[in-house]
Amino acid sequence: ANEHYWNQSRVSIPMISFSFIKDPMTVLSLFEKGEIDFIGDPLTTLPLDALSSDIHSHRLHYQDVARTYWIYINTQQFPYNSVKLRKALSYALDRTMLTTHVFQGCLPHKSPVPKNLSLISDEELYADADPAYALILFEEGLAELGLTRDTLPPVVLSHSTITGQKTLAEAIQQQWSKTFGIDVRIEGSEWSVLASYFNNGGFQMGGCLRSALYNDPLYHLEIFKDKDFPYNASLWESEKYTQLINLASVTCDPKERLGILRKAE
Repeated sequence: ANEHYWNQSRVSIPMISFSFIKDPMTVLSLFEKGEIDFIGDPLTTLPLDALSSDIHSHRLHYQDVARTYWIYINTQQFPYNSVKLRKALSYALDRTMLTTHVFQGCLPHKSPVPKNLSLISDEELYADADPAYALILFEEGLAELGLTRDTLPPVVLSHSTITGQKTLAEAIQQQWSKTFGIDVRIEGSEWSVLASYFNNGGFQMGGCLRSALYNDPLYHLEIFKDKDFPYNASLWESEKYTQLINLASVTCDPKERLGILRKAE
C-alpha cells in the first residue's frame, strides 16, 4: 500500500500477491482450497471443464469482452495465395458448434472485429457452416493452381499451448478433414514461439486470440491496413482497404467515421 496515497486511511489491503502458475487445473485446485482469491480473465485461463461444470456455475461472473479468435493464413505462401482456398476453409467452419462444444461462453462470429464492436450484422456476412459451397471453392481453387488433393502440400494449422487452443485446433482439424477429405496436421508451441512465426512468416496457418486494447473497431481493422503493419501476420493487403483505414483515421465526424469503418469491415 502506498503511504503517500491521498486516501490512504481507506486502503484496507496491505499488498496484492500474484502467483505465476502455468497449469490451469493447478490454479483451480488452489482456488478451491482457498489459497488463491481470484482466478480467471484477465489474469488466468480457466479450464474448459470448470466453465461447463454446474459445481462452479454459481461462482462464475461473465461480461462481454472485445476479443476474437481468428486464424491467420500466410497469404504469401503457396497455395494459400489462392483466395478461393482461403474462402473454402472459412466456409467449412461450423462456428456455432465450436462455440457450443469447445469454447463455452463464446459466441460464433464471422468478422475479424469482435461481436460487441462489429458494425455489421450476421445476416450481412457470408453463410456459416456451408460445406457444400466450401467444397466447390476448394475444387475450383485446386484447379486454378494446377493441384489435386494428392499434390496439395500438407495442411498445417499451428496453435499455442494456451489452455483450450489445442482442443479448438483439433475440432477445426476434424471439420476441414471431413469437408475436404484431406489430411490436416496441427502443431502446438509456446505462444512466444508461435508469435515469432507470425513475425517472420514461418508458418502456414495459425490461431490467435486478439483482444482490443481500446474500445473501437479500428483496433482490429487497422491490423490489416497493409502487409507491413505490425501484427499483420497474414501479409494480406488491399489498396482500397488501405485507403478506407487511412480515411477513417483522419475523419472527425463520428457518424461519417463509423460509416467508413463499416465499409472496411
